[in-house]
Amino acid sequence: MRYIDEVTSVYHQVPDVVGLVAGAQQVSPSRFGVAREYIQAKWPAADPLVLAYRRWMTALERARSDLIASERCMPNLLFDDILTYLHDRVSREQPAEYADIERFFVRATGT
Repeated sequence: MRYIDEVTSVYHQVPDVVGLVAGAQQVSPSRFGVAREYIQAKWPAADPLVLAYRRWMTALERARSDLIASERCMPNLLFDDILTYLHDRVSREQPAEYADIERFFVRATGT
């Protein structure tokens, strides 16, 4: 994720409406998780930061799947929250923190 100063697509999410992206987060494994696993298998990486992010995303997917197994709803803007977080961290070349995973699911658990 990098800023390129050019509009290449427009993504719109309505906060109180479950759209295609939010709906895809309601199943386990998610289509995003399946696609990510396929991409990672097809294009292995050696860069330590890339590998760290791949492990973090796997841990995030595991936490999301656990939430679904406990029959709790996903936050509607989960995907947006994750992308915002990752863009900020990647832009500064900082690794994602495992301790931050829980904060994405606070609205789903009510804690």
